[in-house]
Amino acid sequence: MTSSIAVDDLIAQIYQGTLEPLPWQSFMKGLREHLGCAAAAMMLQRRQLGVPPIFIYDREVPLSKEEQRQIAIDQLRLTHVDPLGKALREPGDIFTLSEVIAPAELAESQYYQIMMRPYGIEYQLGMCVSEPNGWHCNVGVMNGKDRHDFGAAEKQLFLKLQPHLERALTIYALLSRNELEKEIYRDVANHLRIGTIVLNAAGQVIESNEVAQAIAKDRRYLSLTNGRIVFSIRRCAQEFERIVSDITRPRPNPATTADTYALRIEGIDGSTLGGLVRPAPVLPWFRGESSPSVIVYLADVQHQQFAQEEIVAQLFNLTRSEARLAMLLANGATLVEAAQQLNLTEGSVRVYSKRIFQKTGVNRQAELVRLLLKSVALLAEPDSSTSRYAAKNH
Repeated sequence: MTSSIAVDDLIAQIYQGTLEPLPWQSFMKGLREHLGCAAAAMMLQRRQLGVPPIFIYDREVPLSKEEQRQIAIDQLRLTHVDPLGKALREPGDIFTLSEVIAPAELAESQYYQIMMRPYGIEYQLGMCVSEPNGWHCNVGVMNGKDRHDFGAAEKQLFLKLQPHLERALTIYALLSRNELEKEIYRDVANHLRIGTIVLNAAGQVIESNEVAQAIAKDRRYLSLTNGRIVFSIRRCAQEFERIVSDITRPRPNPATTADTYALRIEGIDGSTLGGLVRPAPVLPWFRGESSPSVIVYLADVQHQQFAQEEIVAQLFNLTRSEARLAMLLANGATLVEAAQQLNLTEGSVRVYSKRIFQKTGVNRQAELVRLLLKSVALLAEPDSSTSRYAAKNH
């Protein structure tokens, strides 16, 4: 065992690994260098069928991209015959390869012939780590014939690292779940064509979704310039500054929350955009100048685009033609305009519209619009929810 990387540094890399783009890549490198071995690897996976694991490698002699790709393919294909991987079943298990399979049997195995010998691997040490949310990982180090097998000293190091890996894996699971939930809500907002802009207490933009970015690029109502919202009409900017100032001002009672404000945003062409400005949820242990303070919601309901006709047809028991007409009417087309777009007579369109109203239980076009706006059909929109604004910039 070498000491080029201290154990304390390895522990720090374990926790830093939860934030890395490829998790624990620096830890793999540090572990290999600390032990002076040929390679270190980690297989990270959720315990559920159909979800492929993530493989993280670090080798003294780097592999080419093609070799890395082939190893990942072969590892997935041969996981069921990996002798060490099969032995590492319970959290805290630590074994050397020689403890779970005899050298003669290993040499004859398919796993050795494909996964070890071509890459100069002869000795392995592995450990199983898991956490309560279903994530688990196998951590291993490898050596070739020109180096020694692993023993008690390396096992002691793994025992020392095991509780830190378990805690870090729990943190990683929570961060991953929170990020996934964030992506889900962002996707919903994008499909509903709701622009979302998050500001800190200084009015600087922390985050914005695709719809908000597309509205800003259009520059009709506002833009995002130097990390701030810049309104196209001055009186809108003045009203917004007043609202943000009220939301972010200190309050004698920390439990008192600011009001939610409606904001009518005027465009340079005379059109208007609906806005809602509200305080961000406050966590008492997470406050500061850089934390979220204000949320701005933007909605252009007049130009809402509905889902593909197949979804609308299924939800409301309409035929394909009826669904196509319903979408046109919901998007503001008159019967004459709908007839022209569908290449039908006005009389045929009136017959179709009566059937639509009967099946959906509404009596007027305005009610049909409200019905579709309240339905989950909006979430199945096939095209980018920013298409109307993006098209203006091409």
